[in-house]
Amino acid sequence: MASRGNRKRKRGSVEERIDLIHVTLRVANIGNRTAYMRDLKEYLEAMDDLQTLLDSGLDYGMLAAGSIIEDILMHLKGPSVMMRRLCCKTLAQIDWGPKEEEEQHKRCICGSGVIKDLMNILEMCQRQESSSAVLDTKTICVVMNAIACLIDCPGGIKIDDRIPLVHWFFAKSNFEVKTSSLHALRYLCFHNEENAMEISRVAPKIMLSLADMLVCKDEKICHSVLQLIFSLAVSAPALVDHMDFPTDMVLTSVLKIIRKENENLVVLGLCILCTIVIRKGKYKVALAQLGVIPILMQTVQSDNEQIKLYTVGLLHELGKDFHNQVAMVDEDCLPKIFDLFNIQHQGMRKAVRGLLFNFVNNKVVISQFITGGWFETILELKGGTFGYYDDDPSEAAKIIKKLAKNHHHVRGELLNLMRESSQLEKVRIAVALAHFSKVPKHFKLIFRDNGGLDFLVYSLLDASNKEHVAVALCKLTNKFLLVEKKTNKVLQDVPIEPNLQVDNVKKCYEHSRAKSDRRLSAECIIFTIRNFQEVLLRDGLFADEMVGEIRSYLRNLLKRI
Repeated sequence: MASRGNRKRKRGSVEERIDLIHVTLRVANIGNRTAYMRDLKEYLEAMDDLQTLLDSGLDYGMLAAGSIIEDILMHLKGPSVMMRRLCCKTLAQIDWGPKEEEEQHKRCICGSGVIKDLMNILEMCQRQESSSAVLDTKTICVVMNAIACLIDCPGGIKIDDRIPLVHWFFAKSNFEVKTSSLHALRYLCFHNEENAMEISRVAPKIMLSLADMLVCKDEKICHSVLQLIFSLAVSAPALVDHMDFPTDMVLTSVLKIIRKENENLVVLGLCILCTIVIRKGKYKVALAQLGVIPILMQTVQSDNEQIKLYTVGLLHELGKDFHNQVAMVDEDCLPKIFDLFNIQHQGMRKAVRGLLFNFVNNKVVISQFITGGWFETILELKGGTFGYYDDDPSEAAKIIKKLAKNHHHVRGELLNLMRESSQLEKVRIAVALAHFSKVPKHFKLIFRDNGGLDFLVYSLLDASNKEHVAVALCKLTNKFLLVEKKTNKVLQDVPIEPNLQVDNVKKCYEHSRAKSDRRLSAECIIFTIRNFQEVLLRDGLFADEMVGEIRSYLRNLLKRI
């Protein structure tokens, strides 16, 4: 039967009940075990009522105003195991108020020495286990939970010389004790660098156990393990290089975790993968072989900016390896990578463009880059298809210039592909080579001997990328004319565009034919090449007729250079 004080506590207002709880708890004599245990029932009933108030929304402010916090901290030092558990449970359950006040409240309590008192309770449990081989699981768990709660604030709380004690309990086989110790270690490490450095000293001994816990289905446990591993790796990067760091186990488990829908787990998993890959370059290929690239192609499309950021960062690191570059292209990653080319986030944009630079430095990838149409995509990202990128400072122009510089490594392969591949790929190769080629022997090799000119001219009307074809022909014509001017040294043979317009080019061309005016005919053909899309829209029949004339003019021009 409840005592009279307990009945009053349950019937009164919140303020009255808090006062009665305080009156009951404050009179305890924790130094007199006999007296304390005699009144233990009253204390337990008071704590039971306090628990009811906490469940109904009682916050830190009301507890502090009623001096309940001081009572709880006093009873933590008392002789009753049950009361110590209830006090720890209460500390872990307190509503600390708004975020901006939470740190102040927790630091106020920790300043009273409560962490030391909680550690003393753990030491008693340790001595009990050492002497009787009995592990007080309930007490250990509630104490660890209280520690985790109190130190979970910005900046954390430094735990002097007590980290090995928490580690000692984590090393136990009891899963409940291991889990509660894990949460305490996580917050100790996450919020305070000094704690993290202390934990990192014993970390090699617990890394295997941490990796084992990554397979746990409980997402809260997985989150704590990932957070602890990441915090340790950041505070002590050399830990990742330690011979006892279970890299293979961590990589395999993390890959399974980032397939899940829990965004917090995915972010932490990607952070760990980035950390390992940066520290251990040899795992770039191993990670790709474990199947990370298809997973990253999913996470890169996430609406969560952190997930997208770490995914792009990891792709950038993986993309520094030759084999991974090939694997990414084979996995059809380029469409998703190009989607991020102009993303607003500066860090992501820099990583994406760095990745593309790696691609265009890879001799194996360059051919696929061109036949897949990505050169044309970069031209469009540059701000237009025309391709005047020589003096363009944009990142897209830099990538094009790098591609132009490196394409000679695979020119022979491209020419073979231009003869044997599909019509679309032939045209794409011819377009790219029209932009890249600079010297007469390459013009003749590509556009005369291997039919590159015919692929371009006959695609003016039919190709899906006819705009790029028209631009490539225009650029090629300009190059031919410039080379002819330099090699033949005859200024008068270089056509100078007259006052032609789309509306009158047909009439001018017909007039030149009637008068046998070769100079005006050349000018009309060059004007049509440079404005083919507009001419086509204006007069499709005339554009169709001019295709043959363009071919003949350029072939003759090619012979003269």
